Amino acid sequence: MNEDVEKELLKICEKKEQLKVAEEERLEHAFLQAELKEEIEKCRVQHELLVKQAEDLKQEMDSFEKEWENLDERRVEISTELEEIAEQRRNFEKLQHSMEEKLNMERLETQKFVKSEREALQMEKDTFAAKMELEQRMLDEKIQRERSRMVHDFELRKRELETEMQRKQEEI
Repeated sequence: MNEDVEKELLKICEKKEQLKVAEEERLEHAFLQAELKEEIEKCRVQHELLVKQAEDLKQEMDSFEKEWENLDERRVEISTELEEIAEQRRNFEKLQHSMEEKLNMERLETQKFVKSEREALQMEKDTFAAKMELEQRMLDEKIQRERSRMVHDFELRKRELETEMQRKQEEI
């Protein structure tokens, strides 16, 4: 019996040892479970944080894309406005060039007109001067003829008078 008791005691000791090991394993298992729960909680919190960050990034991305679209629209508007301004500038330059050409043509026509008027005026002046000179010569010739005629008449009358006087003297 002693042997049976020893065997029983040995079994009990083994069972105690097994229970002790099982208790240690259970404690370690509980400890590991707690650590696992803690890690799971950390992972859940980290997952939530990552989900939140992903949502924030998605919102930022959406906001960025909207802003980018707005910038693209604004760029298109500005590009259109620049094209319109360039077109207006080209039209203005064409108009300015056209006006300059018109003014140059008008200036040339005015110069041509003034030159023509000066030439016509000079011709009238020269014609008038030539006419006056001709009239002066004709007047001078007329005066000369008149003078010659008067001298001739005077000479003729003088001879007649002399002849008359001589005849009267002879009669006396």
